[in-house]
Amino acid sequence: AIINHPYIIDEIVENFAQMNFSLPHLKMLQEKIMEYYEKYLTIGDRKAYLDHMFPLQKDVDDFSDNAEMHAKFIGKSSSDKKVIDGWRELYKKYSTNPMMIKDLQNAAIKLGSTFSDNDWLRLRALKKEFLSTINCAELKQEK
Repeated sequence: AIINHPYIIDEIVENFAQMNFSLPHLKMLQEKIMEYYEKYLTIGDRKAYLDHMFPLQKDVDDFSDNAEMHAKFIGKSSSDKKVIDGWRELYKKYSTNPMMIKDLQNAAIKLGSTFSDNDWLRLRALKKEFLSTINCAELKQEK
């Protein structure tokens, strides 16, 4: 969401900074975004911030397409308000249900080591459950 809509950072920076990403490339991306925020936006240089943020889009294009399929609010054509509202709803679910996130992370790690059909089915079921909560929130926003 922040990559496609870097203007929203002021609205979500506190929550974004507190997030704990388990995948190394997402953790690194979070660190870059926070570095740019602290370096440029705290002194009011929005142009420098955007100049550094837009090249990050190529780093997440594949991930973003997959995520956008399930969380339509992050799309490049979405309004900033829709993105902020979707972000807040997702963050609320993430922060109020950390066990589900932890289960997803553990299932992904286990699948990465076993590649078993059962582990794949478990991860798929957990993702479906989690994404359904996101999609339900999205449907409420569209009404």
